[in-house]
Amino acid sequence: MISYPVFNTLKDQVASLEDVAAYGDESMLLSVGNGTKKVRVGTAANLFETLGVVPVIGRSFGEDEIGARAERVALLSHASWTQDYGSDTRAVGATIRLSDHPYRIIGVLPETFRFPSLLLGGLVGTEQLGDHAVWVPIGHRGGPGSGRP
Repeated sequence: MISYPVFNTLKDQVASLEDVAAYGDESMLLSVGNGTKKVRVGTAANLFETLGVVPVIGRSFGEDEIGARAERVALLSHASWTQDYGSDTRAVGATIRLSDHPYRIIGVLPETFRFPSLLLGGLVGTEQLGDHAVWVPIGHRGGPGSGRP
């Protein structure tokens, strides 16, 4: 695993690679409406662009949304959008809470999108969490992938 600053250096200075993406994986508490549940949260920088994945509604992360001072934004998995919002397109713009931090939903990933977990076999109990429910940009202060309070 590499730090976000090292990722940025690789992305900006390694000309032999066509593109570079970063990825992280954690379990967190997701609060939607009156309910809270433990879910898998993926963190990403340039991942969806590198893989050619386009949200079915809304948009993906912008460069200005990655890092400690950026607005907290999130992409929902298609399953989370269906289960928690009844496939309502008005979910885009709504706010969820991840471990008590607010995130504005900016898009929904395709139903077919799946990504392997770094947690598989790594932490006890994560196998019951299933696929990623939410994706957020890497590096938000106090958020997933930040390593900071």
